[in-house]
Amino acid sequence: MKTFNVALLSDDTTMKMSYFFKVNANSEEEAIDLARNNLRGIIIDQYGKDDFHFEVVESDLNDFTPEIFELVEI
Repeated sequence: MKTFNVALLSDDTTMKMSYFFKVNANSEEEAIDLARNNLRGIIIDQYGKDDFHFEVVESDLNDFTPEIFELVEI
């Protein structure tokens, strides 16, 4: 397993926040999936567990572009 830094960047037109997750995964694809699952939980919490629709959450989630990046200490 490797540690990945994943940014989920919001589309500028959505006026949403971007998110950063540090996850342990075997591949970049798995890291992105884990980060998206974390963000999915955040979005569901914002709507409330009893007042959300799966389609709306997935639509919101698709407004974010995943990006793997490295942090460099200077």
